[in-house]
Amino acid sequence: MSHRKVLSFFLTEGGIIRKLNNLGQQATPYRMSVEGHTVKQANYFVYEFDCPSSSVQKLLMEFKKYDSMARSTIFSPVKPIDFSACKLEEETQIAPFRKDVQDMLKRSKKAQEERDKGKVKPNHGLGFDPFSL
Repeated sequence: MSHRKVLSFFLTEGGIIRKLNNLGQQATPYRMSVEGHTVKQANYFVYEFDCPSSSVQKLLMEFKKYDSMARSTIFSPVKPIDFSACKLEEETQIAPFRKDVQDMLKRSKKAQEERDKGKVKPNHGLGFDPFSL
């Protein structure tokens, strides 16, 4: 599949191409079969684009029509981290007083209780379990 076909399909579906990266010919992570031939190296291209979410499936279906394209994948953009929710006072507290640590301890205790539900508790009054020796 040529770049012109890819670019024209993006444009007909209402997409905007932001960046085109040609990564060149590289070894594939594993052997692939394309048009009945085993492929160990392929040309890699990365398109950064914006398009309506309704056209993503159409785009993937269009790529499957071409046998010369070994694999096509579309990734969603990574959302930036919002640091405004971070509070220094909470992060500088010692561990037992932080809310996230307290929640983690509660979950751990609940999980331990779930695991211990089916266990038989010895009722012999000894400080150890003689059957575990």
